[in-house]
Amino acid sequence: VDGEEEKEEEEMINKGGLLGDLPSLTPKKSPMKVAEGEGDVDSKKKKKKDKSAKKEKKKKDKKKKKKKDGKTSISRYDDIPTASVPSKYLCEISRKILKKPVVTPNGRVFEEKRIHDWFLKQGSVCPIEGIPLAERELRRHKELKTEIAHWVDGYFKEREGDKVKVNVVGGG
Repeated sequence: VDGEEEKEEEEMINKGGLLGDLPSLTPKKSPMKVAEGEGDVDSKKKKKKDKSAKKEKKKKDKKKKKKKDGKTSISRYDDIPTASVPSKYLCEISRKILKKPVVTPNGRVFEEKRIHDWFLKQGSVCPIEGIPLAERELRRHKELKTEIAHWVDGYFKEREGDKVKVNVVGGG
């Protein structure tokens, strides 16, 4: 009798019968969704992956279009000879045109990445003055960034105007 009771108990456990007939916690797939390849975890992951791949392709296409239409403002900065750039628009470390300028409490201006690299290699000291300087003391210089962008646009408009003059004068 004991063996039979244990067997019945085991069957009841395997069937989930101790607590009665409880609903399943796993969602059931509808036959329609299964036929369409939906409802299972793998197909959801695949859809998500396809969606992110489409987004990535859109980004790449957008970048390609920008390159065809003309360079973005920031990427054009590297095309400007440093000698043509006003010194206040140059990083005090690299002497290259500022793209993301940051300013110290003492008014020194650096390219954000350059001063960050400086802190990693040299520690919390100003590269120009040699005085203590913490990265948290730096502030983004939005006004200067805007001023530089306007200057760069003007620089290229002026150059484009010179090309048109040369073509008109030389062509005629």
